[in-house]
Amino acid sequence: MRRLLAMVAAASFVFAAASAQAASHRLTLSVTGFTVLYGHQVTVAGRFTNGHAGQKVTILARTFDMKSLQPVATVVTGKGGSFRWLAHPTIQTSYSARLGAWRSRTLTIGVRPILTLGELTNGEVRAQVQAAKSFRGRLVKLQQQQADGSWKTVVQRALGPNSTVTFAPTLASSRLRLALSVNEAGRGYLGGYSHSIGYTAYNLTLVPANSTVLYGKSVELAGHLLNGKAGEPVELYAKPFGQSTAIHLATATTAAGGWWSFRVSPRILTRYQATWSGTEHSAWVPVGVKPLITVHELANGQVRVHVQAGRSFRGREIRLQQQQANGSWRTVMKAPLDAGSNATFTPTFAGSWVRAALSVNQAGKGYLGGFSDLLSYRVR
Repeated sequence: MRRLLAMVAAASFVFAAASAQAASHRLTLSVTGFTVLYGHQVTVAGRFTNGHAGQKVTILARTFDMKSLQPVATVVTGKGGSFRWLAHPTIQTSYSARLGAWRSRTLTIGVRPILTLGELTNGEVRAQVQAAKSFRGRLVKLQQQQADGSWKTVVQRALGPNSTVTFAPTLASSRLRLALSVNEAGRGYLGGYSHSIGYTAYNLTLVPANSTVLYGKSVELAGHLLNGKAGEPVELYAKPFGQSTAIHLATATTAAGGWWSFRVSPRILTRYQATWSGTEHSAWVPVGVKPLITVHELANGQVRVHVQAGRSFRGREIRLQQQQANGSWRTVMKAPLDAGSNATFTPTFAGSWVRAALSVNQAGKGYLGGFSDLLSYRVR
């Protein structure tokens, strides 16, 4: 009987020791931050206490719209049973770890959308919100920093299809930022702020009707003198490509309400600025120039191409392109331009639509690439 009692006591001791050893093992989990900016990473790390290297740990994750944790990765423990994994949550996500029968605690990472704010050359401010979904229709706030350092909402607007919106503030020069509340961010996202920007109030604006113009053609520059009246002189300056010094171009006169306009014909890429009273200046605004490319069929069936701009294009490669059945264009011939910026092609195909093309690289510094008008080519 004593022997039997001794055996039972020994077995109980072994079981208790095993249970105590199992209880002493623990799988821990930590993260480098409980919020992360969309597109950024967070480190998920932990340790299997009393563990050793070479053990496989399963990382589990549950995004905001999932019902349960799912395996997303397997990592191997290092020295002392430690492990780490880089996570890139795109929406609110919970993480846990599993090693055999052991499970760590579950930690949740909140995600903030990326908010950006930038001033355009016409004095307007463009805002964008970026995350893994569209924020169309959500309200964002443009905030201005006050003298005491606090922020005041000056206007709010709904985001458009690309999660962007443009503000046209009538503010003095100051610091601005964009704000998105947690309610407007919606399910799965946190609210947030953009970096602040130094806003310069452009009291005098200049906007071209088009950002590019064909050589020899004109484009209208127009602008507004805020709080201006009719009859105010607006001085226009130009910086053609390759020139560091601005040249006085003309004087425009404001109409009622301070609006003004003037037509220009740049011969090469040119930047324009308007000034008023020596104190107000618009931003420098570029207008690109495309060479004028003409193409026509000669009496002998050849195709003649001419490129015109403010300089010779001798040695530059011009391409003859043929329209395909699906509407696309295919280069069928190439030739260098001569001293007069001319080239002649002798097509060997049946009648079709053709055009001449000059790439931006062949156009060279100060010019954009371009195409000629279409030519209905027919074999004579």
